[in-house]
Amino acid sequence: MAHDWPGNIRELENVIERSFILADKGVIDVRQLPEELTSARAGEWAAVSGMKNIRNMIDAQSIRSALERNDNNRLAAARELGIHKSTLFRKMKKLGVPLPAEDGRKNRSPKQ
Repeated sequence: MAHDWPGNIRELENVIERSFILADKGVIDVRQLPEELTSARAGEWAAVSGMKNIRNMIDAQSIRSALERNDNNRLAAARELGIHKSTLFRKMKKLGVPLPAEDGRKNRSPKQ
């Protein structure tokens, strides 16, 4: 986003095509981008990566806390977090938050 893109849309298209060809499993990451885009911004990329790790840790802790407050009732935890139940499951999987051994549905109905 910080790049000036002096070649306009054609330069952007070429970078995306090249990066996609080099990408593993169709996912473009910083390693596939041309050096002129990444070398001057290496410190900024590290900061962004660090922020993502911090965000992931905060998200994982928020999910664990919501599950705990709701006696492992995943629907209630999702509602508390303001997300759909399927989003909660996706985030838990992505962040490595294990599903509670106990379901929680039989303990009580979701909090309003």
